[in-house]
Amino acid sequence: MSSTKAHPIYDDTDSVQEWTMKLYVTDWNPRCVLAYKNLNRICSQNLKDRCHIEVIDLLETPEAARRDQIVAIPTLVKTFPSPQKTMIGDFANENKVLNMLGLESTKP
Repeated sequence: MSSTKAHPIYDDTDSVQEWTMKLYVTDWNPRCVLAYKNLNRICSQNLKDRCHIEVIDLLETPEAARRDQIVAIPTLVKTFPSPQKTMIGDFANENKVLNMLGLESTKP
């Protein structure tokens, strides 16, 4: 079981009710599926019930790519808590994802 603590450059994240994110995918290709599974695992282990992931398929809503300035997939945008952060990839590196979310892993 991993645990996390607030990243030093962020305020106390214990008071955050829910992290909200948007995951941009295209037609659930294998890389997007892997990214979703990795992200879901990281959130389940570290944020418990405090994570909401909105999945946006750019083939179904192509205008979202222009509106939200998405240039690659899969792309994750953390919208809350501030500041907004963006990450591209399969999210296999848990420490990078936690850092982006404003958390630090306390794993050795």
